[in-house]
Formats: sequence, C-alpha cells, structure tokens
Amino acid sequence: MAAGNHAYLVPATGRIRIAGVEYGARDGIAIKGAGVLHIEAIEDAELVMVDSA
Repeated sequence: MAAGNHAYLVPATGRIRIAGVEYGARDGIAIKGAGVLHIEAIEDAELVMVDSA
C-alpha cells in the first residue's frame, strides 16, 4: 500500500492469517500503515480488498 493509504480486507470465503491472527469468511479487517502485508491462506480463500487514500 502507498504511504498514507488505508485498506479494508474481507475474506469472502475461506480462512486467512495475518501477523499470527486468524480471520474467517466475512470478517472485516481494517489496515492502516502496513506497507507490505503478508497474508497466509489457511484454506482456499477469496479476498476482497479496498484501498483508499
């Protein structure tokens, strides 16, 4: 993400892990100031991410 931007990430299906925290389908994740984001799929997943300035 560009500096100063923020994002909203939702796993539409499946489960993921970000920084050791697990999220399931339809969990909303607000992201700010992350720079590089490492997302691990725990199972098959479809993600929706909105990046905003």
